[in-house]
Order: sequence, then structure tokens, then C-alpha cells
Amino acid sequence: MVKKILVIVMVLCFATIAVSAKLISFGFGAHALLPKDNTDVVEEWAFGGEVRLKVLFAEGVISALYEPDNRTASLVTVGTSMNLFGLLHVGLGVGPAFSLEESGKEVHWAYMDTDQAYQAAPDLGSAFDQGLIHYRAHGDIKVGRLSFGLTYQVPSQGFTLDDNDVAKLGPAWGDGRIGTSLLFWLF
Repeated sequence: MVKKILVIVMVLCFATIAVSAKLISFGFGAHALLPKDNTDVVEEWAFGGEVRLKVLFAEGVISALYEPDNRTASLVTVGTSMNLFGLLHVGLGVGPAFSLEESGKEVHWAYMDTDQAYQAAPDLGSAFDQGLIHYRAHGDIKVGRLSFGLTYQVPSQGFTLDDNDVAKLGPAWGDGRIGTSLLFWLF
């Protein structure tokens, strides 16, 4: 009996996803993230931009936040998402955190280390490989070509692509951050 119910639920889920799936979706817009201490003061928020590309069920997200210390903090995630009847968009992704920093007239890459501080990197590849892996979930309500959404991102306990110790793969829930986004979808 349990197997029949499970099969029926799976068929219904796949049918819902197949009915509402688009081949390609592309959206961009504004993104804001609360500070780690969840202060409600708007001046404490980090503001920036976000770009999402979805192909069938795979989704890539790039979010860049402009910080007051001449740093653009970025999180690049790859994961999966689905649209439900063109009204609700939900997704999950995982990827490294790194930044582009300006000091004087020079610009260089940096990666987020396991203490969640940024360290200089010689190039983008090194920053990507050494960046602390984060998990990101988002849910959006779509109205026409616009969507308003909430995000939650949480770092891993120390996992990076360079140091792929599986014991550090778990989320550090205490360091999670809540954010919001307003996106315009081209298609």
C-alpha cells in the first residue's frame, strides 16, 4: 500500500513539473541580503544584483553583493529548480563564495575561507577552488515577467573544491543569512 501511494505521489509530482516546465528561463535583477546578526536596519543590508539561467531543471545563479570595503562578494551556485504553473519558482543550489576586491588602483580576486573571511587569490580559478561552499534555497512568486522572492543561504562547515573533506560538507546553520530578490525575466 505504501509503495502504491509513493508511486502515485511521484507520478503527480513529475506530471506537475512536466506541465509547467520551460526549456530555458533567464532572469536578472536586484538582490539584498541581511547581515549575519539579522539586524533589521536597512543600512546594514548588503545590496547587489542577481542573474539566473535555467535550462530544463538545471539552474545556475550568480549573486553579487556590493560591500562598503570596496569588495564585490559573489556566490555562484549550480542546482535545480522548478516552476509550478508559472506562478511559483523554487530552487536549490550549491557553490563557492569569492569576491573581487579593489585596493588603490588594483583589483584582485579573493576567496572566502573556512572562517568566513576573505583571503587574496592569484586568479579566478584559485578563488573558485578555495572558496567556501554555500547552500542556497530560493522561492519566488512570479507575476508576468517580474518575480519577488526570498532566499536563504548557509555556508558549509568548511568544504571547498580544493579541500573536499566530506566531513565538512554539512551546513553551518548558525551562519545562515536571509535575503530577498526582485527579478525581471526575459524568457
